Amino acid sequence: MQKQNNHKKLLFVYGSLKRGFDNHSLLKGATYVGEAKTLQPYAMFVETHGHYPYLIDKPFYQIEGELYEIDNKELWDKLDVFEGVPDYYGRQTIMVVANEQTYQAQAYFLVEEKIPQKQEPLKVWTMNNDYFLNAFEEYYKKSV
Repeated sequence: MQKQNNHKKLLFVYGSLKRGFDNHSLLKGATYVGEAKTLQPYAMFVETHGHYPYLIDKPFYQIEGELYEIDNKELWDKLDVFEGVPDYYGRQTIMVVANEQTYQAQAYFLVEEKIPQKQEPLKVWTMNNDYFLNAFEEYYKKSV
């Protein structure tokens, strides 16, 4: 009889954990499933003091990101600590579409649902995103 792995779940990532971004290395040990987008619309905004995106459960857009399979508790615990669970972010179960299939996945949502007054919600977080480029420029100016 095969032992069931209770830690095997999917994770939808939409920001700095995606391939090519600075925190992707935290997903070492996870299996890439593919490009994905949320089935339901959500709101993604940029945290101005940290210059990274966050999701809230408000209907704006289907969010584009990546889907990973994680099968060990240690990696889930490490990601929860990184994301500040339960005080800053919380994990929610959502439905995503990847590889022409629908999956149930975990995603990190900001606990405090705040909508910035001077920001339009985003569909996708990219390095070409104005918020990302402006944040990098500000960070660089402060460090030089």
